[in-house]
Amino acid sequence: MEDAQHGARFVIIGGSSAAIKTAHGILKRIPKAHVTLINPSSKFFYNIASARILAKPNAFRPEQYLANIPSPLARHGLTSFLFVEGLATAIDEQHRVVKLAHLDKIPYDYLVIASGSTTQSTEGLDSDMAPWKARQDGQTLERIMESQKNIAIARDVVNCGARSVGVEFKIC
Repeated sequence: MEDAQHGARFVIIGGSSAAIKTAHGILKRIPKAHVTLINPSSKFFYNIASARILAKPNAFRPEQYLANIPSPLARHGLTSFLFVEGLATAIDEQHRVVKLAHLDKIPYDYLVIASGSTTQSTEGLDSDMAPWKARQDGQTLERIMESQKNIAIARDVVNCGARSVGVEFKIC
């Protein structure tokens, strides 16, 4: 393993606030570090506002709640930062690599797992579709727009538990 002061390879799985802040922190404090951030989508979803985004379609433009992940991190330079749009499917601790769905392997010296969570309603499993979190398939905007239309014509909407991330969701 390389010394963190001399070109260590950091791999961050996830594109959440924690992942992005961690990447910035490493790149700012460890000048020779190389950070690779892996996420299924190049867009960061500002999910803290998801209830308002879904309920009030005209209150926000998509670019206000879906931000490009690589752009602000790219200022650290191409030799320091790499964004990989893909799904991490396995971690080989012995060989120190992250395996991706499309069969690539990314080596690391240090691994950060900041992949976040999801809900049944985000994926539309046993619940009406309501993307409270970024979707793994990269279809967050499309599902937001679909949910906004369904909510607009609904007679009742029930959101139960977990504050803005909605564990259970039903459109009536």
